Amino acid sequence: MDRREQELAMLASDIMVRRVIKVKETDTVETAIERFAAYRVSALPVVNERNEISGLISQRDVMQYIRNFDIKFWIFQTYMPLPVYIDEEAIGSKWQRLAGRNVMEIAARDVTTVPVDSNIEEVATLFCNRRVQKVIVERNGVLAGMISRGDIIRYLAECASAAH
Repeated sequence: MDRREQELAMLASDIMVRRVIKVKETDTVETAIERFAAYRVSALPVVNERNEISGLISQRDVMQYIRNFDIKFWIFQTYMPLPVYIDEEAIGSKWQRLAGRNVMEIAARDVTTVPVDSNIEEVATLFCNRRVQKVIVERNGVLAGMISRGDIIRYLAECASAAH
């Protein structure tokens, strides 16, 4: 097998991060936020007691919750109405309501996963077609690893430097 064929034969298991920071489906949002900060990650798989994938909670999920405000009125300009947002609730009180909630209340349940033996091109295609930031790698429904867009880019950079 020549170098090009070896590169095409690379699997998800070859580039995935194996030591995945995660939360349990019984954890609180506060636990997830603490892990985002401590480990500098933007998303955490949510698993059950058997390490099976239940969901994915991201920093974006948290941001969408704390930015939850209402349209108070509309300003009608020529050709286009513009909503005016007014948020009367302070972020501190939103945080207090959010912190104790279960992670599964705000986590995405429709998670993009691939088997460990998926090739890199399939994974890259998922990133494009599904417009996701992370893909969870699984073996028989159990969390095996995670791949980010950055992992794919690093792999491509390694291929480029090896070619020179």
